[in-house]
Amino acid sequence: MEATGPAVRAGTRILRRTLLGAALLLAAALVWGAVVEPRFVLAVEDIEARVPDLPPDWHGDRIAVFGDFGLGTWWDNDGALRRAVARAVQERPRAVLIAGNFLCPETGSRERDGAIRRAARRLAPLGDAGIPAYAVLGPHDYGVRSAGDRPDARLADRLVRALGAAGVVVLRNEAVLLDGSLFVVGVDPVRSVRGVPEPVLEALPPGAARVVLVHDPERFLDFEPGTAPFAVAGHTLGGQIRLPLLPRWTWLSRLWAGPRVWGAGWVDGRSGNHLYVNRGLGFSVVPLRFRAAPELTLVTLRRGGGTVPARLPDWDDPEMSVYMAENTRRAERGSSGAIVPVRIDNRRAPRAVDRALAGRLDSPRDGRDDVAASGPRARRVGRPPAR
Repeated sequence: MEATGPAVRAGTRILRRTLLGAALLLAAALVWGAVVEPRFVLAVEDIEARVPDLPPDWHGDRIAVFGDFGLGTWWDNDGALRRAVARAVQERPRAVLIAGNFLCPETGSRERDGAIRRAARRLAPLGDAGIPAYAVLGPHDYGVRSAGDRPDARLADRLVRALGAAGVVVLRNEAVLLDGSLFVVGVDPVRSVRGVPEPVLEALPPGAARVVLVHDPERFLDFEPGTAPFAVAGHTLGGQIRLPLLPRWTWLSRLWAGPRVWGAGWVDGRSGNHLYVNRGLGFSVVPLRFRAAPELTLVTLRRGGGTVPARLPDWDDPEMSVYMAENTRRAERGSSGAIVPVRIDNRRAPRAVDRALAGRLDSPRDGRDDVAASGPRARRVGRPPAR
């Protein structure tokens, strides 16, 4: 017994020190994941993207991408949003794309209203700086937390109006023409249907250069070959919590447990389609980020990467009238930034595309020719909206 006593005590000391070290390491990781990484770190990722038939005046120019704010709770990451906007203003990209999920669904109506106002205030400096900003909504912006939830269209509409007043144009299965040469296409998570091609992509002019903005990477897989040669998305938060030595394990992959979960970075879709997934700025379920820092992506556009299919949709398909957005957007007649087309009507769709190609804004709305081209809400890309 006397011989083994010192060995036992030495083993006990080693065990205590090991447990203490593990506890300190865990505490440090929690402090880093709860305070330092999400609240003080903004990862600025510089990437290049090839866009077929990119106009020469866009070659070498940059766009900025961020999203997934999750505003509305006491622990939301408002500071990361402010830093991302300030950095975007500093970098002066040609446009900013926002990948949706402005709101956190686990909140009451009063908190949501406050979050909507706060999102508009935080993004207003982009318009003040003359940087055009375009966005899509995420399911949380419709109050949807899971697949069985009923979308709250009124909530989404309130958010769209507030963002519009701050100079952010929300694309709901719509395309906007930037500087008369590059389309930005926005795919809505509720108004589009998974498992089928996206009509707004099919409706673009033949061979038109485009950047596609979609919230959920899953939707990207439905796009027809070559129709989304460069797309950006969010939704995944980079996995939010990623453990060392376990590259396939993330917090969100455990929650979703789906067949396809991407953290961040490049994803290849159907032939000729390529997607970059941004890690976003906020949280999901828990206010932690570990090895998945909030991200602002700066994309340098380069000409190349093949050719966009030169084809138009089958206008005789009765489903082509279903998926386009319902409201005419605001833009000045003949100016860059016109959103085209807003609704596909089978009898009028070719005429709508002809108008888009001509740069005019007369778009069919509810069977009529409406023009929303004047008044205090009209705006031109690159100029802050009237206040």
